Amino acid sequence: MGLSFSYRWMLSFPLLGMALWPFFSSARIHLTYTILFSWSISCLLLGAFTFMPVVGKDAFIELVVLAGLIWGVGFATFTSKILVRLYKRGLESKREILLSILQILLLGICLENVFVQSKRFENKSPVSYAYQTIAWVIALLSLVLPLLHSNRLLCRILAIDTSILTLYLLLSVSHEGLFLLTLIFNTICWILIEFKLAHSNKARIIDFTFGTEDGESLAKSQGISAIERSNLSRHMSSTCRRDVALCSATSHATIQRHLRVAEQVPCFGSRDRTSCDIGLATAVAECGRVRDF
Repeated sequence: MGLSFSYRWMLSFPLLGMALWPFFSSARIHLTYTILFSWSISCLLLGAFTFMPVVGKDAFIELVVLAGLIWGVGFATFTSKILVRLYKRGLESKREILLSILQILLLGICLENVFVQSKRFENKSPVSYAYQTIAWVIALLSLVLPLLHSNRLLCRILAIDTSILTLYLLLSVSHEGLFLLTLIFNTICWILIEFKLAHSNKARIIDFTFGTEDGESLAKSQGISAIERSNLSRHMSSTCRRDVALCSATSHATIQRHLRVAEQVPCFGSRDRTSCDIGLATAVAECGRVRDF
């Protein structure tokens, strides 16, 4: 790492090791070939950027536009193929689709802004204050829009990535936009790997949310304190949640016995916290209204 300060290409060696890691690890049996090769390709592409010249000497604005177009097409495909399908099934709101379309439009306006301003700079024309104002509006909206998306894990991650990329492209002049695009692709592959290793069953990442509003509201209606929910969420596994949900007696002692068993079985911790909260609240609702926990 010390040599990388003087020789940037030295960073390509750890990236090469990261690209080959899944093929020599026992974790590969839980991963699909698509994820394996996507991760390796993204690491190799990141390593290729260490051999590129330093950004700032020459402007190549076409690469900035190319990075934005690649991400815009990918995000639009996700919106039309997945979000629209979830909306038709009643699993997602129309607001999520509208916010995604708005982010795609902002990305397009950003690319047009960057391209026009660069051409004006080449022609030695004065800076357009109108385009500067548009750039500031895009920057401010990009900071706010991800907060308005739903708590669906993949939707929120892609919304944050789109906002970061939009802000970054406003400041780009060459291949740094493609670098950030590759880095985002690499981090998404890592998230998929982590998800597959944590949930080796048939669970899909598109079905997961990280919010606990439903679990908290239902749990509060049953009189469960926040400390108890947090404690149980850290210890309950999927097997424990099924065991709790199966209890049909309404007595206080029966529920307490199931919860004591649940606390003794470890699970994946914070990764299952949302599922634990919802599973716990559902179990208590099925077992009857218990106020004195």
